[in-house]
Amino acid sequence: MKQYLYYLIIFIPCQLFTHITLDQLTLDQKIGQLFMVAAVADEEIAHQCIQRKSYRLDKEYIEQLIKEYHIGGIIYLGKSDILKQIKRTDYFQSISSIPLLM
Repeated sequence: MKQYLYYLIIFIPCQLFTHITLDQLTLDQKIGQLFMVAAVADEEIAHQCIQRKSYRLDKEYIEQLIKEYHIGGIIYLGKSDILKQIKRTDYFQSISSIPLLM
């Protein structure tokens, strides 16, 4: 468990460090960076939330927000296996043109 937490704290930010300045961003990207959205790392939990809530937390919706609206970050809700969260975080980071704040 400690080694995975170490991975989340140390390695992810180091790998994502880039030199992006505001001058390099479009207006849409600047606006998108102001938003952080809720997500869950476990797909089963996402389906339970969707049934009870009027908003979406599923992977496809978050992917759409990243690609279309250039959101600035993601807030994980609920409990999940750390490996699922690492996998989901890596995936979201890989499809984002600007590093996400987690």
